[in-house]
Amino acid sequence: MGFRSSTVSFPAGNASTVSCPTPAGTVSTDVMLAFVTHFTANVISPPSGWTLLGKAPGGSGVTLSAYSRNAGAIAASEIWSNSASTIAWEIALRSYNEVQLPDLSAFAKFDTNTNWDAPSLSPGAAAILVCGWSYRDGTMVPPVSMGDPTTHGSKTTQYRVITADEGVPVGATGIRRATYTVLPSDYSGAAVSVTLPLIVAPTSSLKRWDGAAWVSLPVSRWDGAAWANTDIKRWDGAAWNAI
Repeated sequence: MGFRSSTVSFPAGNASTVSCPTPAGTVSTDVMLAFVTHFTANVISPPSGWTLLGKAPGGSGVTLSAYSRNAGAIAASEIWSNSASTIAWEIALRSYNEVQLPDLSAFAKFDTNTNWDAPSLSPGAAAILVCGWSYRDGTMVPPVSMGDPTTHGSKTTQYRVITADEGVPVGATGIRRATYTVLPSDYSGAAVSVTLPLIVAPTSSLKRWDGAAWVSLPVSRWDGAAWANTDIKRWDGAAWNAI
Protein backbone atom coordinates (compact mmCIF):
# COMPACT_ATOMS: atom_id res chain seq x y z
CA MET A 1 0.00 0.00 0.00
CA GLY A 2 1.32 3.45 -0.87
CA PHE A 3 4.18 4.65 -3.03
CA ARG A 4 4.80 2.70 -6.22
CA SER A 5 7.57 4.57 -8.09
CA SER A 6 8.42 7.88 -9.73
CA THR A 7 10.08 9.54 -12.72
CA VAL A 8 11.52 13.00 -13.38
CA SER A 9 11.65 14.44 -16.90
CA PHE A 10 12.93 17.68 -18.45
CA PRO A 11 14.07 18.93 -21.87
CA ALA A 12 17.74 18.76 -22.83
CA GLY A 13 17.39 22.16 -24.53
CA ASN A 14 14.68 24.59 -25.51
CA ALA A 15 11.54 22.54 -26.25
CA SER A 16 7.77 22.88 -26.08
CA THR A 17 7.17 19.18 -25.34
CA VAL A 18 8.61 16.62 -22.94
CA SER A 19 8.09 12.85 -23.14
CA CYS A 20 7.48 11.57 -19.60
CA PRO A 21 7.82 7.83 -18.91
CA THR A 22 5.15 6.34 -16.67
CA PRO A 23 6.59 5.27 -13.30
CA ALA A 24 7.64 1.61 -13.29
CA GLY A 25 5.06 -0.91 -12.10
CA THR A 26 2.06 1.43 -12.43
CA VAL A 27 -1.21 -0.46 -12.94
CA SER A 28 -4.66 0.73 -14.01
CA THR A 29 -6.05 1.07 -10.47
CA ASP A 30 -3.16 3.25 -9.26
CA VAL A 31 -3.45 6.98 -8.59
CA MET A 32 -0.84 9.23 -10.19
CA LEU A 33 0.37 12.71 -9.32
CA ALA A 34 2.32 15.16 -11.47
CA PHE A 35 4.30 18.16 -10.22
CA VAL A 36 5.40 20.63 -12.88
CA THR A 37 7.74 23.59 -12.37
CA HIS A 38 7.60 26.21 -15.10
CA PHE A 39 7.77 29.91 -15.90
CA THR A 40 4.62 31.68 -14.71
CA ALA A 41 3.79 33.12 -18.15
CA ASN A 42 3.85 29.67 -19.77
CA VAL A 43 0.78 27.41 -20.01
CA ILE A 44 1.23 23.68 -19.36
CA SER A 45 -1.00 21.25 -21.29
CA PRO A 46 -1.10 17.76 -19.76
CA PRO A 47 -2.01 14.59 -21.65
CA SER A 48 -5.64 13.46 -21.63
CA GLY A 49 -6.89 12.18 -18.28
CA TRP A 50 -5.03 14.57 -15.98
CA THR A 51 -6.89 17.01 -13.69
CA LEU A 52 -5.31 20.23 -12.45
CA LEU A 53 -5.32 20.38 -8.64
CA GLY A 54 -4.03 23.96 -8.63
CA LYS A 55 -0.94 26.06 -9.09
CA ALA A 56 1.07 28.59 -7.14
CA PRO A 57 3.10 31.39 -8.74
CA GLY A 58 6.26 31.91 -6.72
CA GLY A 59 8.70 34.78 -6.93
CA SER A 60 10.78 35.56 -10.05
CA GLY A 61 8.29 33.85 -12.34
CA VAL A 62 8.61 30.34 -10.86
CA THR A 63 5.27 28.48 -10.78
CA LEU A 64 4.39 25.02 -9.44
CA SER A 65 1.38 23.20 -10.95
CA ALA A 66 0.04 19.89 -9.60
CA TYR A 67 -2.16 17.32 -11.37
CA SER A 68 -3.77 13.97 -10.55
CA ARG A 69 -5.39 11.07 -12.40
CA ASN A 70 -6.50 7.48 -12.09
CA ALA A 71 -3.82 5.64 -14.03
CA GLY A 72 -6.32 3.69 -16.13
CA ALA A 73 -4.97 2.56 -19.49
CA ILE A 74 -1.99 4.88 -19.36
CA ALA A 75 0.72 4.51 -22.01
CA ALA A 76 4.35 3.67 -21.27
CA SER A 77 5.12 7.36 -21.82
CA GLU A 78 3.12 10.52 -22.48
CA ILE A 79 3.80 13.91 -24.02
CA TRP A 80 3.40 17.04 -21.90
CA SER A 81 3.31 20.40 -23.66
CA ASN A 82 4.40 23.95 -22.85
CA SER A 83 3.11 27.09 -24.58
CA ALA A 84 6.74 28.20 -24.98
CA SER A 85 9.85 26.49 -26.30
CA THR A 86 12.10 26.64 -23.25
CA ILE A 87 14.50 24.61 -21.14
CA ALA A 88 13.01 26.11 -17.96
CA TRP A 89 10.55 23.40 -16.94
CA GLU A 90 10.59 19.98 -15.28
CA ILE A 91 7.98 17.28 -14.49
CA ALA A 92 7.94 14.78 -11.61
CA LEU A 93 5.45 11.90 -11.84
CA ARG A 94 4.56 9.67 -8.88
CA SER A 95 2.26 6.64 -8.70
CA TYR A 96 0.53 5.11 -5.67
CA ASN A 97 -1.44 1.92 -5.06
CA GLU A 98 -4.40 1.32 -2.75
CA VAL A 99 -5.16 5.02 -2.36
CA GLN A 100 -7.95 7.29 -3.53
CA LEU A 101 -7.68 10.46 -5.60
CA PRO A 102 -6.52 13.54 -3.66
CA ASP A 103 -9.06 14.99 -1.26
CA LEU A 104 -7.01 17.96 -0.01
CA SER A 105 -4.34 20.20 -1.50
CA ALA A 106 -2.81 23.56 -0.61
CA PHE A 107 -0.16 25.76 -2.21
CA ALA A 108 2.28 28.38 -0.94
CA LYS A 109 4.93 30.64 -2.45
CA PHE A 110 8.33 31.49 -1.06
CA ASP A 111 10.72 34.25 -2.03
CA THR A 112 12.96 34.65 1.03
CA ASN A 113 15.85 32.67 2.48
CA THR A 114 13.98 31.54 5.61
CA ASN A 115 10.75 29.83 4.60
CA TRP A 116 10.42 26.95 2.12
CA ASP A 117 7.36 25.33 3.64
CA ALA A 118 4.79 22.99 2.11
CA PRO A 119 1.47 23.87 3.85
CA SER A 120 -0.21 21.89 6.62
CA LEU A 121 -3.35 19.89 5.79
CA SER A 122 -5.95 18.23 8.05
CA PRO A 123 -7.07 14.89 6.57
CA GLY A 124 -10.19 13.31 8.03
CA ALA A 125 -8.81 9.78 7.62
CA ALA A 126 -5.44 8.06 7.39
CA ALA A 127 -3.70 9.24 4.25
CA ILE A 128 -0.42 9.65 2.41
CA LEU A 129 0.91 13.19 2.45
CA VAL A 130 2.76 14.10 -0.76
CA CYS A 131 4.67 17.38 -1.02
CA GLY A 132 6.40 19.13 -3.88
CA TRP A 133 8.73 22.12 -4.03
CA SER A 134 9.47 24.16 -7.16
CA TYR A 135 12.49 26.44 -7.17
CA ARG A 136 14.70 28.43 -9.50
CA ASP A 137 18.29 27.37 -8.80
CA GLY A 138 20.64 25.98 -6.17
CA THR A 139 20.00 22.50 -4.79
CA MET A 140 17.04 21.78 -2.51
CA VAL A 141 16.25 18.55 -0.63
CA PRO A 142 13.01 17.38 1.07
CA PRO A 143 12.68 17.09 4.86
CA VAL A 144 14.55 14.11 6.30
CA SER A 145 11.29 12.92 7.90
CA MET A 146 9.79 12.22 4.48
CA GLY A 147 10.51 9.25 2.23
CA ASP A 148 10.53 8.24 -1.45
CA PRO A 149 12.15 11.50 -2.62
CA THR A 150 12.63 12.62 -6.20
CA THR A 151 15.26 15.23 -7.04
CA HIS A 152 16.14 17.19 -10.15
CA GLY A 153 18.77 14.54 -10.99
CA SER A 154 21.16 15.66 -13.71
CA LYS A 155 19.33 18.88 -14.52
CA THR A 156 21.82 21.74 -14.35
CA THR A 157 19.59 24.55 -15.61
CA GLN A 158 17.08 26.63 -13.67
CA TYR A 159 13.52 25.64 -12.73
CA ARG A 160 13.59 22.41 -10.74
CA VAL A 161 11.12 20.34 -8.74
CA ILE A 162 11.54 17.86 -5.87
CA THR A 163 8.91 15.66 -4.18
CA ALA A 164 8.54 13.32 -1.21
CA ASP A 165 5.85 11.61 0.89
CA GLU A 166 4.95 10.06 4.23
CA GLY A 167 1.98 8.37 5.88
CA VAL A 168 -0.08 10.61 8.17
CA PRO A 169 -2.94 10.00 10.63
CA VAL A 170 -6.14 12.01 11.07
CA GLY A 171 -5.56 15.65 12.02
CA ALA A 172 -3.22 18.50 11.14
CA THR A 173 -0.08 17.33 9.34
CA GLY A 174 1.99 20.40 10.11
CA ILE A 175 4.25 22.09 7.58
CA ARG A 176 7.04 20.28 5.73
CA ARG A 177 10.13 22.44 5.22
CA ALA A 178 12.66 21.69 2.50
CA THR A 179 16.27 22.92 2.79
CA TYR A 180 18.96 24.12 0.41
CA THR A 181 22.18 22.13 0.33
CA VAL A 182 23.59 24.45 -2.35
CA LEU A 183 22.48 28.04 -1.83
CA PRO A 184 20.76 29.70 -4.79
CA SER A 185 21.23 33.08 -6.40
CA ASP A 186 17.45 33.57 -6.11
CA TYR A 187 15.31 32.14 -3.29
CA SER A 188 12.12 32.05 -5.37
CA GLY A 189 9.72 29.13 -5.59
CA ALA A 190 6.49 27.50 -4.52
CA ALA A 191 5.32 24.42 -2.63
CA VAL A 192 2.28 22.16 -2.50
CA SER A 193 0.88 19.57 -0.09
CA VAL A 194 -1.56 16.86 -1.24
CA THR A 195 -3.26 14.06 0.69
CA LEU A 196 -4.23 10.69 -0.80
CA PRO A 197 -6.74 8.87 1.46
CA LEU A 198 -5.90 5.22 2.02
CA ILE A 199 -8.32 2.61 0.69
CA VAL A 200 -9.68 0.73 3.70
CA ALA A 201 -11.44 -2.51 2.84
CA PRO A 202 -14.93 -2.96 4.30
CA THR A 203 -15.21 -5.44 7.16
CA SER A 204 -18.85 -6.54 6.92
CA SER A 205 -19.50 -7.46 3.30
CA LEU A 206 -17.75 -8.84 0.26
CA LYS A 207 -16.86 -6.01 -2.10
CA ARG A 208 -14.26 -5.05 -4.68
CA TRP A 209 -12.53 -1.76 -5.53
CA ASP A 210 -13.47 -0.59 -9.05
CA GLY A 211 -10.94 2.26 -9.12
CA ALA A 212 -13.30 4.81 -7.59
CA ALA A 213 -15.44 3.10 -4.96
CA TRP A 214 -16.19 -0.20 -3.20
CA VAL A 215 -18.96 -2.08 -5.04
CA SER A 216 -20.80 -5.24 -4.07
CA LEU A 217 -19.27 -8.41 -5.43
CA PRO A 218 -21.93 -10.92 -6.50
CA VAL A 219 -21.29 -14.50 -5.45
CA SER A 220 -23.00 -17.50 -7.06
CA ARG A 221 -22.82 -21.28 -6.79
CA TRP A 222 -23.68 -24.09 -9.22
CA ASP A 223 -26.74 -25.97 -7.93
CA GLY A 224 -26.46 -28.71 -10.52
CA ALA A 225 -28.60 -26.98 -13.11
CA ALA A 226 -27.84 -23.26 -12.91
CA TRP A 227 -25.84 -20.62 -11.11
CA ALA A 228 -27.75 -19.31 -8.10
CA ASN A 229 -26.96 -16.57 -5.60
CA THR A 230 -25.55 -17.85 -2.35
CA ASP A 231 -24.83 -16.47 1.08
CA ILE A 232 -21.31 -16.10 2.40
CA LYS A 233 -20.86 -16.66 6.10
CA ARG A 234 -18.06 -16.53 8.63
CA TRP A 235 -17.46 -18.45 11.86
CA ASP A 236 -17.58 -16.14 14.87
CA GLY A 237 -16.38 -18.77 17.30
CA ALA A 238 -19.83 -20.09 18.11
CA ALA A 239 -21.92 -20.02 14.93
CA TRP A 240 -21.89 -19.24 11.20
CA ASN A 241 -23.15 -15.71 10.57
CA ALA A 242 -23.89 -13.88 7.33
CA ILE A 243 -21.13 -11.50 6.23
